[in-house]
Amino acid sequence: MDQESILRQAVEAAKQAQGQPQNNMVPPMPVPMSVQLTSGQGMNGEKFVILVLQTPVGQHVYHFDPDAAERLAEGLAHSARVAKTGLEVPTAY
Repeated sequence: MDQESILRQAVEAAKQAQGQPQNNMVPPMPVPMSVQLTSGQGMNGEKFVILVLQTPVGQHVYHFDPDAAERLAEGLAHSARVAKTGLEVPTAY
């Protein structure tokens, strides 16, 4: 599935959700998602890593300082390695 069709599905889902009571439950299955990573600089010169997630329930933007972004990346890489084994090993980062 390409990014264009993912975004199209996200827009359709958002249109359908308008006017309905907001439901914050976790979907029981994976949903189409677009992930964007970029970096930026704040007004005071502080550096950020910016993560943008677009899903059928909306867009979420997260700002991480560079050290926190590295810890998140390491945790994600570790979780991916564990997922390939089929084991479930919860770890907090």
